[in-house]
Amino acid sequence: MMISTKGRYALHVMIDLAKRGADEPVPLSDISNRNDISMKYLEIIVSMLNKAGFVESYRGKSGGYRLSKDPSEYTMQSILSLTEGTLAPVACLENGCPRSEGCTTVPLWKNLDTIIEQYLESITLKDVVDGNLNPVELIIQR
Repeated sequence: MMISTKGRYALHVMIDLAKRGADEPVPLSDISNRNDISMKYLEIIVSMLNKAGFVESYRGKSGGYRLSKDPSEYTMQSILSLTEGTLAPVACLENGCPRSEGCTTVPLWKNLDTIIEQYLESITLKDVVDGNLNPVELIIQR
């Protein structure tokens, strides 16, 4: 699994908007400058976020974008799923595989996929903005 620049930049946009609050819309040029992301690429990403209802757009002199909801209502999983589609660690989980029924590694990949999904679902945009990312502790019981 590799998160694309689109996914990473979408997170940067959402974090930037969360840090600015809901008072006034944030111009795309400000987001571009702060995050060193090209305007053209940002327009594609923000359009995707807008269509999904993650952000609201405002036109005019003081126009820009702001979050549609409180930062605590967005999970990392929801944002990355929108931009990436799937975060499956291997292609056979997303496309299927004719040999998956007898494959001994499929349970491994399914479990890893579940762990990734649960982890990203447990972290909100607010958590990231506030720096509340505790290390993951894995306890393996035999």
